[in-house]
Amino acid sequence: KHIIVIASNDENINEIIRKYCDDNYKIYIDASDFTNGIGVVPAERSSKTMNFALNTKQGNPKGAVFMCNKIQNYISEYDDFIELTGTIRNNVKNYPEYKRDVLSYIYSSEFEEAYKRGDYIESLNERYGNDIIKKLLM
Repeated sequence: KHIIVIASNDENINEIIRKYCDDNYKIYIDASDFTNGIGVVPAERSSKTMNFALNTKQGNPKGAVFMCNKIQNYISEYDDFIELTGTIRNNVKNYPEYKRDVLSYIYSSEFEEAYKRGDYIESLNERYGNDIIKKLLM
């Protein structure tokens, strides 16, 4: 409701709009020159479990899209891991005596490696015991 896109090819009109926006504390994007605006529209992507947005410091939208696609491919490999750790995180809230330690462990490289090897349940059981792990994985 308060974001203005300036997309005129008339520099005088653009300047009037920028001044109005500045005087009225409006966020605006100047399509004629991104450095004149005070807002950006990032490239956005998502995977099954994550959303992200990216923009470049140099105003390079094609570069941002290129990198978004690369990042999306990379983070998609972690979707199942993030889904698992999200389930554990949400369930460990019910067990405050375990919460700090479990959260620290499931976001460690040690747990990530156990996950990649496929023995993360055994790893969790060794640390916390089968009874609590069953509750955390529900």
